[in-house]
Amino acid sequence: MTPVIRPLPRSLDPLPGESLAGFILRLSYRLGLPPTAVNRRTGLMDIMNNGQAWAKTAWSTGLPPVLAAAFAAATRLSPQEVTALTLEPLVRHYPAIGKVLRAEHERRPRALLWLYSSTSRYCPQCLRGDGSFVQRELGGPWHVLWRLPVVFACTRHRCFLNHLCPGCSQAIGAKHYSHLIARSSVPGLHPAQCRTPSPTRRTPHTRDLCGTRLDQAPALMPLSPPQTYLDLQQRILQKLDPLQPPETSARYFAELQLTCMLVTLTWPAAHTAANDPLAQEASRFLAARRSTNNSEGRPTIAHAPPIDAAACAALLHAADAIITAPDLRAAFTPLEAPRDPLGPSMALPPKYFLWKHHCAGRKAECSPAFQQVVTALTSRLRRTNKGEQHSSGQLERSLAK
Repeated sequence: MTPVIRPLPRSLDPLPGESLAGFILRLSYRLGLPPTAVNRRTGLMDIMNNGQAWAKTAWSTGLPPVLAAAFAAATRLSPQEVTALTLEPLVRHYPAIGKVLRAEHERRPRALLWLYSSTSRYCPQCLRGDGSFVQRELGGPWHVLWRLPVVFACTRHRCFLNHLCPGCSQAIGAKHYSHLIARSSVPGLHPAQCRTPSPTRRTPHTRDLCGTRLDQAPALMPLSPPQTYLDLQQRILQKLDPLQPPETSARYFAELQLTCMLVTLTWPAAHTAANDPLAQEASRFLAARRSTNNSEGRPTIAHAPPIDAAACAALLHAADAIITAPDLRAAFTPLEAPRDPLGPSMALPPKYFLWKHHCAGRKAECSPAFQQVVTALTSRLRRTNKGEQHSSGQLERSLAK
């Protein structure tokens, strides 16, 4: 039976750039209800096969029309305001968003490499608010763009975004991949408080939550973004402006992501600036990734963008320098696979074949010049014998070990 959606007794005006999860956190705190109650009364609950119910993290990317209409009716928002709480307005600008929405519509899983599923970076000063009455009481916005790996810095406060809680040292929301809001049944938490279970108690149903106020915590990133990185972030934010030509933005992000993948797999081959203070951050992060598994016990995807903002910024900066270079072919030369004088049948490192596999599916999204360079770089890549039996998934697993 479809529940009847009635307007909530009170609602809020969305803050500029606010995410759906952030709006629900502020609204539930104002109403004195757990986020689960707000999700249920706005129609966002998703009944699963095991009888449990929660609001899916996919709703932060885009709401189905029926749910969007129900949410608008319950919160007294316009359809445009509801859509703006999600990433859907950028579907034509940022290719990963469209892929996720199509996968959700077709009810099939998809790995989110360029879109964080539930975890998010954050700026403590943004969460602190602008000093207005509402934001003093309920906090500032959880920005929807913080879910994009290409958004690594806050240009307003000139700082890298954090992803760890300073209290429990865990990534924000990382253990709740299917949930729009972690531990949403717990009431009374401020919108900026960490909802990660405290590691001091082991019983899942009784342990306390961390509760650290992220808006009152000091910045965890010891480095400040150099001006060149802030300039890069500003250019990326401009391309994420819904008023920008979507074709130009989509092409840029497709090329940036493919190039960043190769930069990651071949790092530090693309690192040429001796005075870049962030290169060490990227090297340290990638070394740790290659030597450890993630918290689920599965190998980390070798080319996924780092959640660590400084490391991710260094890789993106190197990739951007390549795709914006006057001579694109020469810029790719340091990343090219080694040539063997004995012939093309050499056993090349699997990272190049992993990159070739991903390029094959996305070259059409790129400019003709980029396609020509990719074709030149990958045309001679051949595998023989056992190498031909590797699937893309096997290559990723072998690289992650």
